[in-house]
Amino acid sequence: MPIDTTLQHGILIECKAMVQHAFASGLKVPANLVSSLENYELKYLKLTNQSINLHQLEDNQSNSFDSLQNHAHELSIIHNQLTDIIAPAKPRTILLLEREAQRCIWLKFLGPVPLIRQMMIVALVALISFITLSLSSYVNGMPSNFSLLDNSGISLLINELFLLSAAAIGASFAGLFKANYYIKNRTFDEVYGSSYWVRFVLGLLSGIILASLIPIETFSENEGKMTATLHGLGKPVLALLGGFSASVVYRILYRLAGAVESIIQSDSKETSEMQETVTKSRVNEQLLTERMQISSKLTNLQHKLSSQNQLPEELMNEFRRIQQELINPDFDQFELPEQPPKPVNNQDNKTNLEKTG
Repeated sequence: MPIDTTLQHGILIECKAMVQHAFASGLKVPANLVSSLENYELKYLKLTNQSINLHQLEDNQSNSFDSLQNHAHELSIIHNQLTDIIAPAKPRTILLLEREAQRCIWLKFLGPVPLIRQMMIVALVALISFITLSLSSYVNGMPSNFSLLDNSGISLLINELFLLSAAAIGASFAGLFKANYYIKNRTFDEVYGSSYWVRFVLGLLSGIILASLIPIETFSENEGKMTATLHGLGKPVLALLGGFSASVVYRILYRLAGAVESIIQSDSKETSEMQETVTKSRVNEQLLTERMQISSKLTNLQHKLSSQNQLPEELMNEFRRIQQELINPDFDQFELPEQPPKPVNNQDNKTNLEKTG
């Protein structure tokens, strides 16, 4: 395997790019660090640029690897120190910007990296489309022209494309603004390039959704004419805002879905609670009826036995306790009523008369 494809080769290239960036940015780099890097590069070039034949290649290449491996530890230390010096910039971003600066392409004025140039072209196309579609007589700002139910044909198509171009402007603006921030800080990473296009498509969707769901123009419509506050630009503004921040539309839809779900869950919960309450009331009513019937029977039995003077006092108290328990399960907290007086028979009356006489 050729020497210039080893891991050390990539680290060496990143170190050179970081040193150049540090000097160009006015950062202080220790002299011994630069000297060590220069010595390693000279040794590397000397070993990789030797003119040898095929038989010498195998022997010398193994010797070259052994010599370079002795300096791998030193190269790693140099790379780590340079990374700390240029922080928060990343070595990969600096290397990418250096390579792109060396390329000769006529679109370089649109941005330093391919992603920025592509998004710039999309933004310009969206802006030109927005201006061109606004020249059409079909685009007059009336709410009915943007409605999927009230409009149709070419008029509806042009108005929807008008909203789509507004959403594209907002989405490309947000993407370019964020990418420019990372480019400025030298922390841009091409690995996340696809995420910018995903956010752009989400911006298009959210712009159309927001402009279609919120009837902002109808709030200011007066007898078929738009008021001076919006001038028919309410829908395009909503599309622009939706394209700029797709996360806002996501949160709106998420909360709407949560609200609908909570309404459905609350209705089912209220229904189950109502059914449970009705069942409990029916059971309690049935138990109360049964207890009252048993209490009535006990009362009748008590009166029959007491009229015949066949009921001892202990049994009378037991009757009263059972009646209280049937009527009120927590009868222990109440005091028992006083014992009714015993019935007086004729023999007792005669005895009392003799004592008083």
